[in-house]
Amino acid sequence: MSDVKIASYNVNGIRAATRKGLYSWIEESSPDLICFQEMRSTEQDMPKLLVELNYNKYHEIAKKKGYSGVSIFSTIPANAILNGIGVDWIDDEGRVLTAEYDDFRLVSAYFPSGTTGDLRQDMKMKFLDHFLRFAIDLKRDGKPTIIAGDFNICHLDIDIHNPDKQHKTSGFLPEERAWVTQLLSIGYEDAFRKIHPTLTNAYSWWSYRAGAKARNKGWRIDYHMVSDTMVGRILEAKIESIATLDAFIKLTRASNTLHHQLSRSLAEYNLTESQFGVLEALHYLGPLNQRSLGEKILKSGGNITMVIVNLEKQGWVTKTKDQKDKRSHTITLTTEGKHFIKEVFPGHIQRISELFSCLDDDELTELSVICKKLGTFASQWTAK
Repeated sequence: MSDVKIASYNVNGIRAATRKGLYSWIEESSPDLICFQEMRSTEQDMPKLLVELNYNKYHEIAKKKGYSGVSIFSTIPANAILNGIGVDWIDDEGRVLTAEYDDFRLVSAYFPSGTTGDLRQDMKMKFLDHFLRFAIDLKRDGKPTIIAGDFNICHLDIDIHNPDKQHKTSGFLPEERAWVTQLLSIGYEDAFRKIHPTLTNAYSWWSYRAGAKARNKGWRIDYHMVSDTMVGRILEAKIESIATLDAFIKLTRASNTLHHQLSRSLAEYNLTESQFGVLEALHYLGPLNQRSLGEKILKSGGNITMVIVNLEKQGWVTKTKDQKDKRSHTITLTTEGKHFIKEVFPGHIQRISELFSCLDDDELTELSVICKKLGTFASQWTAK
């Protein structure tokens, strides 16, 4: 068998991933086979760019629209396709797809997450029981097998940041980690750890909270599990960055451009960034409590009272006693204030909207780190 490059990628929505450079990554990385998870799309809704790719495409779609789903894109036509594992509730969620080839078989798998509560955690553990039996069955004929996908489990301490504080967290529970150990004991091997047994700070998923990705506080939950009949064929294993550097450069340039344009406009109207931040917040979110505005807008210090007084003088905001917080006021945009934001600054509002519209939670958090220099409320709020 000639060398074959097999990639696995949880796209968190294939249409969103395509807008954010998936097509370019496929062209640059050129995998022979790609296992996708969390497609969240029907075949009919697949982006045209991907439909036209020179790959054979196989799908296991969840019955619930916009949920889960796995696919295999392959330059090699499959001899046979197996949808699911024969367990109705698992197959209804579109979690497992198997492609048979001459010399090996490939499984694209998306394991459930248990982070939403006890019910889903119980279902996750039931899934693991069923999947282990499925993995055992795959080995019976001795055919080389690769199970690639998002397992939603970190196995070793070095697969997760700050492991000492994660032992009660779904995805790093002792029983989940023990399951991975059991999978390895029946004749599978973690391809990445085969090549990099002690490598640290190598993660495949990051929470969107607190700038985790920017600080590389991540989890390695995506695997290529290879049957013992194929371990000797592993040539390389790595976690690729999907155009991350490119994206940071573009986003940094965009944020700098926004900042320079905004600074010039504010100077023209004799506005401070704090004053504009208040107007922008009211534009996006409606009337707000003055105390809340002070906490959000003036993080680096300042007097929210004076900001409001100056905006009142210009006729752009009004304040009334807050019914819930008697010691504070509710701040509202006046008709003139709405006109100023919508008509005088439409270009700025539009540019911010365009910048944020194509980003997911992870990227918004990363961008918030980059865009702190903007100093405006909308960019900070949108990234939360």
